[in-house]
Amino acid sequence: MDKFVGLTKPATTLANITGQFNAIFPSNDGSTVRKRRSDFKTQEVEYVSDGKEFMITAIAEPRGRHCERRIALHLKGDITSGTYAFKKNDTSGPIIQLIYSEMDHINGQHFLMPLETIEGTLELEVSENHQYYKARHLNFTAISRNGLTLEIEADFEVWMAVVVFN
Repeated sequence: MDKFVGLTKPATTLANITGQFNAIFPSNDGSTVRKRRSDFKTQEVEYVSDGKEFMITAIAEPRGRHCERRIALHLKGDITSGTYAFKKNDTSGPIIQLIYSEMDHINGQHFLMPLETIEGTLELEVSENHQYYKARHLNFTAISRNGLTLEIEADFEVWMAVVVFN
């Protein structure tokens, strides 16, 4: 049987169809609004790595001019299972960056705009071979350019691509 090896080469960019990413947007401000956005559910997951760090990007409604949304999680490559806190401009931990982006209508044009992430928590499970990542909980707070605060609660499972070498 051929040998299966996880792809970890430098400058790797992959679309990973073996993943699931879910998020909800609850309202925690005591208002009667239950959610600030519709649920975020996708199997459209991309993986980019330079060998030392990697980014998992989930894309809901890809190429949707009015509705595309993304959640990008930039992590250090040596991250292990555990619970991690993230604060704006703090790259001392294994979470380098956490970004929620959505389409915004500005002057008659649509732009994919990132919100400013203030803080968050990630409870992560990582397999021994670093080919499987599962977020039991990913909670973070982001602020839109208009000042709206979004609470985002997510979970995901991602299996890294496998390449067959003969």
